[in-house]
Amino acid sequence: MAGDITLAQAEEKARIATQTRLGAYDVPDDLMGQVVLTTLFEGDDRVFVLYVPGETRSAPMIVAKTRVNLKTGALSVEVPTLSKKGA
Repeated sequence: MAGDITLAQAEEKARIATQTRLGAYDVPDDLMGQVVLTTLFEGDDRVFVLYVPGETRSAPMIVAKTRVNLKTGALSVEVPTLSKKGA
């Protein structure tokens, strides 16, 4: 369909939005050296998750979760575990 975006376009939108959002948070330098990126496929959404693996597979620390809808281009970014700068 004409309105659809490609996975590559979704990845780029997610990358820019995630970097921008993380700029408002205190991100320890050593943390960024440990992050892993995974992509989840949920219907028309692609969810890009930056996380630090935990001691067990079920205990990762989610740094950021960015959801992009391939049909509409709608985007949202969650940063569940970091503190905002100055907070």
